[in-house]
Amino acid sequence: MNRFEAVEIVAFAPQQMQALVADVAAYPRFIPFVKAARVWNRRSSEGRTGFMGELVVGFQAFRGNFATTVEVLDSPCTVTTRLVRGPFRALECQWQFSPAVDGCLINVTLDFEFSEPFLASLLRSSMDRAVARLVRAFTDEAERRYRSADPSPSSP
Repeated sequence: MNRFEAVEIVAFAPQQMQALVADVAAYPRFIPFVKAARVWNRRSSEGRTGFMGELVVGFQAFRGNFATTVEVLDSPCTVTTRLVRGPFRALECQWQFSPAVDGCLINVTLDFEFSEPFLASLLRSSMDRAVARLVRAFTDEAERRYRSADPSPSSP
């Protein structure tokens, strides 16, 4: 099993970052290698939302789709995805969002294993860059969504 972990501090509230990561249907608009997305079977109860999500991704020579279950918990403030089907033998991603001074500490952990050895050798060396690019896409989208919605106060 391969693991990728990233930690980043951003100037947004944990709930804002959680809402952004949970907005799977919007991924094609701001994640370069996500070509299409759909969400279905949404269900909510107190402090918890779950749904199914499917992404079509294209990265270098790879193009494929995979489906996951997505669980969004208010406490702790997390988004967790688990593989249902796709080109992986295993895939689990957990985003944790914690309050930090002037923002949010994001901790993302991705555990994955490709089902085909050829695909694994082709993409393994690129996965670190792809996941780092993914985290950057989320922080860039947070800037677009939340900075424009919350302009800084003007000086007197």
